[in-house]
Amino acid sequence: MDRWIGKVAVVTGASSGIGAEIAKDLAKAGMITIGLARRVERVEQLKKEVPAEVAARLHAMKCDVSVERDIETTFQLIRDTYGGVDVLVNNAGIVRPQNLIELGHTADLRAVLDTNVTGLVLCSQWAYQSMVQRKVDGHIVHINSIAGHSVPNFPKVSIYPASKHAVTAITETMRQELRAAGTKIKVTCVSPLIVSVLLIITMKRWIGKVAVVTGASSGIGATIAKDLAKAGMITIGLAPGVERVEHLKQKVPAKASSRLHAIKCDVTSESDIESTFQRIRDSYGGVDVLVNNAGILRSKHLIELGTAADLRAVLDTNVTGLVLCSQWAYQSMVQRKVDGHIVHINSIAGHSVPNFPKVSIYPASKHAVTAITETMRQELRAAGTKIKVTVAVVTGASSGIGAEIAKDLAKAGMITIGLARRVERVQQLKKEVPAEAAARLHAMKCDVSIESDIETTFQRIRDTYGGVDVLVNNAGIVRSSNLLDLGHSADLRAVLDTNVTGLVLCSQWAYQSMVQRKVDGHIVHINSVAGHMVPNFPKLSIYPGTKHAVTAITETMRHELRAAGTKIKVTSVSPGAVKTEILNAADMPLDMPMLESEDISQAVLYAIGTPPRVQVHEIIIKPVGEAF
Repeated sequence: MDRWIGKVAVVTGASSGIGAEIAKDLAKAGMITIGLARRVERVEQLKKEVPAEVAARLHAMKCDVSVERDIETTFQLIRDTYGGVDVLVNNAGIVRPQNLIELGHTADLRAVLDTNVTGLVLCSQWAYQSMVQRKVDGHIVHINSIAGHSVPNFPKVSIYPASKHAVTAITETMRQELRAAGTKIKVTCVSPLIVSVLLIITMKRWIGKVAVVTGASSGIGATIAKDLAKAGMITIGLAPGVERVEHLKQKVPAKASSRLHAIKCDVTSESDIESTFQRIRDSYGGVDVLVNNAGILRSKHLIELGTAADLRAVLDTNVTGLVLCSQWAYQSMVQRKVDGHIVHINSIAGHSVPNFPKVSIYPASKHAVTAITETMRQELRAAGTKIKVTVAVVTGASSGIGAEIAKDLAKAGMITIGLARRVERVQQLKKEVPAEAAARLHAMKCDVSIESDIETTFQRIRDTYGGVDVLVNNAGIVRSSNLLDLGHSADLRAVLDTNVTGLVLCSQWAYQSMVQRKVDGHIVHINSVAGHMVPNFPKLSIYPGTKHAVTAITETMRHELRAAGTKIKVTSVSPGAVKTEILNAADMPLDMPMLESEDISQAVLYAIGTPPRVQVHEIIIKPVGEAF
């Protein structure tokens, strides 16, 4: 922190909780700290909780980050009073407890998106301008959430997980933009409860308990082993080179050293694992916490011959060994009736494949760990004909993917209503299908960024066609700009209103129609690969953030539909690059491999045609040769 002494930090949402704690700690560390909040008097109150010297560095300003004018005025005041911003901590965030699939809370949806997403971006834009103008290598920190990485199975989280998934994507978009701009400004996403809170706040119940850490001889495993021993746990570090684990004892206090033990174990050897866990049982009573950290990488091309031994070594260590250790730990916990914990040290390569040479089977092994984690979660929790559809609604049906889906659904025998602002283009589609299908294809004018349009349209569909059996949320836009550039808040809101809020509102109306008529229908969101990783293309702005939101919305809806006892399905279809108008607007390279709209339409037909027992949750479609 020494380099930040005397520098200026701005913390949004500083009136309570995490924001208040950050503001106090930054001031204690020597930074001039400005806490922004709507309840500014609560930030002023923080001064009484710190020494006088620190209180002199802690300042309060009233600012509602959901109001663009507030943000502009506040950052100008900071510039005029303190010179500018060196560190920005975007902490402000709200949640409104509602079911996402229910009608009647549009204002809450917009409030959450305006605070958690748009406000975060606008504050970052002003901070970035301040840093660039003063040639400061500053830092932007987004306080995210575990809900920005997976959707928790809690009731009434509504749009909150989607907003936090958007923050995850926004962080990566900003990182790419900052790099492309040639700056050394940093951006960091902090997701509370992933590591720090679990290890710091809840460690008391583990004092005196037994933890096993695989791959403990160096790196992450060594650090975890030392920290667990220091936290009071009897810690057994497993490694093929046991002497390096023994050496760790010299790097911790004597009391922690007495709790740190080493056992030689190669997790690629089943007999080693078996004998090791039996020894732990006999010597220490059993396992309460297992940290599967052991992992290896062999630098090869996956497509090349002659690497079978390397493939097996990576899979045996990263996958099979992890599972076998988990099995033995689980047996120990069950036999002793211990509510233990199994932790897998995974990787970002377990969620998206990095475009690096010679990673070989490593990303696949880490994707396997991601799936294994969810499989184990379901198993631990459990130790508890085609859909007959008549009416389909397709948003954004005037061109591209939406037009292709509308035509194919009509050809498949469904009464299909294509919604679009340019309704005449949907009418034109009738000339592109056989007469019989054309008779089933209908057009309605609807702008899904306008709530009243959505309400009127779905009421008209109810009165004319009886209701909705399948909804395909295809409408989506991109506005080409840098996310960190000022002056395009209208574009940010337009993209959010279309790609996120409009999608949710249409889903709400379709859900009501299905429930009222007791129809086991299907909601399909046309997502994007940008909903799972942020492609390194310039000027995508908030688009990947909105698509990450759709990924989270899909999972939130699945939880809600299940909790409501329905058999309504929800599916996300995520294409890579497709030859459409939206791709042209994104200014992407025209020589890269691309899908056709019909490829996506066929995926939708497959998903809605599956038997009632099948939930197709996600389909990712990439053209052969795609680089991301």
